[in-house]
Amino acid sequence: MGSFNTVLFEALLSIGVSADRARAAVDLLERAIDERYNRHAPETTTKRDLAESESRLTASVGEVKNALIVADKQLTSSIAEVKNDLVDTEKRLTSGIVEVKNDLVDTEKRLTSSIVEVKNDLVDTEKRLTSSIVEVKNDLVDTEKRLTSGIVEVKNDLVVAEKRIDARFSLVQERLLSMQLDAEKEFRRIDQRIAETRIELTRWMLAALTAQTAIIAAVVKLA
Repeated sequence: MGSFNTVLFEALLSIGVSADRARAAVDLLERAIDERYNRHAPETTTKRDLAESESRLTASVGEVKNALIVADKQLTSSIAEVKNDLVDTEKRLTSGIVEVKNDLVDTEKRLTSSIVEVKNDLVDTEKRLTSSIVEVKNDLVDTEKRLTSGIVEVKNDLVVAEKRIDARFSLVQERLLSMQLDAEKEFRRIDQRIAETRIELTRWMLAALTAQTAIIAAVVKLA
C-alpha cells in the first residue's frame, strides 16, 4: 500500500470506518485511478496528478488530525476544570463538616463540665446536709423542703439544658441539610456543564468529519 493509500486508509479509520470497509474503499479508489490512467493519460502525467492529489489529500488529512488534536486538548482542559471544581467543592464541604464536628465537640465539653459542676454541688450539699441533720434535728422538715425545692430546680435546669441541647442539635441538623442541598446543587451544575461540553465537542467533531468526508469525495472526483 503506497503512502497515499496509507494516509487515506488511516483517515478513514480515524473517522470511525471499519478496517475492512476502509481497505475496500482504498482498493476501489486505486483501481479507479489505474483504469483512468490506462485510458486517458500518459504515465508521467498520471504520476504527477497522483502526486499532486496525494499531496493535497495528505495536507487535508493533516489539518483534520490537527483539528482533532486541538479538540482533544480542549476536552482535556474542560475535564480538568470540572475536576478542580469538584475538588474545591469537596474541600468546602469537608471544612464545613469539620466545623460542625468541632462545634459538637465544644458543646459536649461544655455540657460535661456543667454536669460535673452540678454533681460536685450535689456532693457538697449532701455533706452539708448530713452535718446539719446531726446538729439540727428540729429543722429536718424545713431542710427536707429546701432540698426538695432544690431538686426541682435542678431538674428544671436539666430540662432547660436538655431543651437547649435539642435546639442546638436541630440547628446543626438544619446546617447539615443546607450544606447537603448546596452540594447537590453544585453537583447538578457540574453534571450540566459536563453534558454541555460533550454536546459542543460532538457537534464540532461531526462538523469536522463532514468536512473531511467532503474533502475525500472531492479528491475521489479529481482522481
